[in-house]
Amino acid sequence: MTGSHVHTTSGQIGIKLAWRCILIALLLSLLGCGEDRVSELLSSAEHAEIRGDLPQAIADYRSATQLDPGNSFAHWRLSQALLRARDGSLAEKEIMISRRLNAGQNRTRPAMAEALYQQGRYAELVALATDGLDQSYESTLLAFQARAFTATGDLARAEAVLQRAQSLSPYMPEVAFAAAELALARGDIPAAVASARRVDMIEPDYPYSAALYGAIAEHRGDLPTAENYYNTAVSGPFDYWRDRLQRGRFYLHAGNPAAAAADAEKLLASMPGNLQVTLFAQRAFSANGDSDRALALLEQWMTQAPNDLQVGDELARLAMRSGQLQRSEHWANRMLANDSSHPSANLLKAVIALLRNTPDTAADRLRTLVAQYPENAGIRRLLVVSLLDQDVLAAAGEHMEVLLQQLPADQTEALANAWASLSLHDSPDNRAALAAALDVDPLLRQPPQLALADAAVVTKPTDAVDEPSQAKDNHRLFGAARQHAEEGDVEAAAAALRQILASKANGYEALEALVSLSLEHDRNPDVADDIRRALEQAPQDTRLLALQLGYAEAAEDWAGAEDALQRILAIEPGRDDVRARIAMLRLEHDAAPHTALQVLEGYEQSADPNLLLALAETHYRLGNLASAQTIYQNLRALAPALLTPYLRLATLFESAGNTGSERAVLQRLVEQAPSDPYTKLAITRLLAMQGKQAAARQELQGSSITVDDPERLRAALAIALSEHAYDEAVRLTRMLYTQEPSPVALLSHTRALSRNGEWERVIELLEQRVAEAPQDAFALADLAAAFAATGQHDRKLDALSTLVDLRPDDAMTLNNLAWALHRTEPARAVRLARRALELSPDVVEIADTLAASLAQQQAYPDAIDIASRVIENSDPPSPLLMLRRAEISLLAGNADNALDDLRAINPVDIPLPIRERRMLLLHALQP
Repeated sequence: MTGSHVHTTSGQIGIKLAWRCILIALLLSLLGCGEDRVSELLSSAEHAEIRGDLPQAIADYRSATQLDPGNSFAHWRLSQALLRARDGSLAEKEIMISRRLNAGQNRTRPAMAEALYQQGRYAELVALATDGLDQSYESTLLAFQARAFTATGDLARAEAVLQRAQSLSPYMPEVAFAAAELALARGDIPAAVASARRVDMIEPDYPYSAALYGAIAEHRGDLPTAENYYNTAVSGPFDYWRDRLQRGRFYLHAGNPAAAAADAEKLLASMPGNLQVTLFAQRAFSANGDSDRALALLEQWMTQAPNDLQVGDELARLAMRSGQLQRSEHWANRMLANDSSHPSANLLKAVIALLRNTPDTAADRLRTLVAQYPENAGIRRLLVVSLLDQDVLAAAGEHMEVLLQQLPADQTEALANAWASLSLHDSPDNRAALAAALDVDPLLRQPPQLALADAAVVTKPTDAVDEPSQAKDNHRLFGAARQHAEEGDVEAAAAALRQILASKANGYEALEALVSLSLEHDRNPDVADDIRRALEQAPQDTRLLALQLGYAEAAEDWAGAEDALQRILAIEPGRDDVRARIAMLRLEHDAAPHTALQVLEGYEQSADPNLLLALAETHYRLGNLASAQTIYQNLRALAPALLTPYLRLATLFESAGNTGSERAVLQRLVEQAPSDPYTKLAITRLLAMQGKQAAARQELQGSSITVDDPERLRAALAIALSEHAYDEAVRLTRMLYTQEPSPVALLSHTRALSRNGEWERVIELLEQRVAEAPQDAFALADLAAAFAATGQHDRKLDALSTLVDLRPDDAMTLNNLAWALHRTEPARAVRLARRALELSPDVVEIADTLAASLAQQQAYPDAIDIASRVIENSDPPSPLLMLRRAEISLLAGNADNALDDLRAINPVDIPLPIRERRMLLLHALQP
């Protein structure tokens, strides 16, 4: 999948529903239902499904079952609609009714498989029999069994079951989706994308797809796209717990514990007895600072599954982190009652004994653990402390020798010196120095996470499937790393994650966590070698390349970032989103819009919003404003959630003097994203346009956007221009051009300079721009205006003539040149103005130019006729053209008509210079 995938709506039901309406009457007759009302309801429900109104479909199906409780078809169709809404519990009830009413196994058993999957009842699902089913139905059931094994981490069994399903019916959407999930679990993103696309082709509105695309984007490191897909998954009328669980986990990954906790609350309400939900919720609450809630949640779970060692360990550790030793000890004792050799529980008991100043008790347990985990330096450090506290220096010395060999070189010198000092002279100061060098305080706050020495017997709820022991080990190590990180012990956290990496299992997840840890602490520890080693082992894993990309970007290593992107693109050439990132890298960090455009050439027809946005930004930066504007307009329809198109269009409309369109697009942005920080800037500009400077300034001051952001500078510029503060406008546009070296920003600066009367600088800058980009019509037009303002008539004509060559069919460009020529070359001016009026028949300014040019040729009747025609079509009549017609009438000797026009003009409706012209003419005609 590329970023071009836009999740389809439930209205695109696909081929399967197209024939259902046709079959309803026949099926109803076969089922013996002759009730007209039931038939109407079933037909209405089918049509509701086709148009995407699933709530109405469910309501109609339910009404049909209430009217005719013995109608097996109605119950089965209701179950199918409920499965599509992913309400597995209600769907299961309807399936059971259908089964009692003699619905066939081909219908009910695969449907039951999906209902069980939706409820997370995996053990019951994998126990369903597949014999006796037709081929396609058996493949559907097998697909959900494969998904159950994938969900519980048993990828080998998932693959075996999936292969059976594929051999039976590879083109079922359920089979393709199961293949996508399995590929994703294995980190094979290209295969996951290929299978996901197959699902889209078969059934575009498959209800599980949005969350899958979110997971793919998350694995790629594209967190904004991932969040967008997850939000799509949970935004419908039916709240599916698994989608919300995935989004909650994503929020934890993205560092938003408050949002994760909000999702946890909803999950607990909908799935209170689910282990996955419980473990996620306690992590979310703990990360959000509510440890008491997390503890209570785990304790509640233990009342349901009192022998669950996994949850018990989590509970005991959480209590210890919260400083509740008695509570921690209680749960450690509960674990030991089930398994007296449980290493994690024994370690917790040892730490509690140390904290309670009973080192002999601690040492007994730690000796056993050191024998089990001889390479674990953390346990050995605790043992040395317990022996020192008992004054057993000889035994402490034996373990110290081993410890000095285990620890990294940068830690051994201080520890060896402290031990040597204590060996020479046993004193309180030397003991304190050794304790400091051993640095066991972090271990006392969060003991090392340990794997079970032997497989423990864990009693789980009946809907769970056993996880591999390696997964349990890694789960504990991940927990240890998380707690070390929370407590500021970055080194210990990194060590735990590297231990997972060394086990060759969960490699991506461990590396991802290690990279995140490094980035959170200013790239300390340095994990570049960890990433390199991982890529050497799996050079085609785009997830690892995404981590390399993020690390390079954090180090502002733009060459390294592009290298990672190019490698991803070589593996997945269809990734238009990656192509877009390469272009934006060159645009933003290399200031090379031409090379950015080379990356995007040939992909102009892509439907990927990321690529189209990069293409629009490149054209914008190059000054190809018409192309940029077209793409931004298309993006508003394709990806309405993107804000950049709105802001860019407002700027382009402002540059073109199209105030109405600028105001409209800013207002649309305010409606589209009322809470976005950039919306405040849009409101600021709208208020400034309305002359409400005080309110605009207040909005701007409340903005969280940095003061040098181009959009904030534009908002401040709008206020300055509305207050005629042209010195301030020059300062702001100079900053704007520094932050955004684009032709549009240059025009903003030159226009501010022109308002401030700095014409030499205006001409200098615009001539430089025209020399660089002779096709820049905006720069040419502004240059012509600058020449006009400085009395350089010939240079103005040259600029306008060049502009007409560039825009031969632009009415206002033709009109501007015609007006410049109407006194010196009236015949040419008439030709130009006539062509302009053909292009825009009712534009007052063009009619005025043509009438004035005809008058210069003394073609008074034609001039009056042109002015009269446009005046009649204007509502209200244009005072400018009425004044022009009065002048021409006077030249033609018709003073009465001239006087009538002058008297009909309301002076309030015309600007001051034109008002003076009117007064002069009136005085001449009626002294």
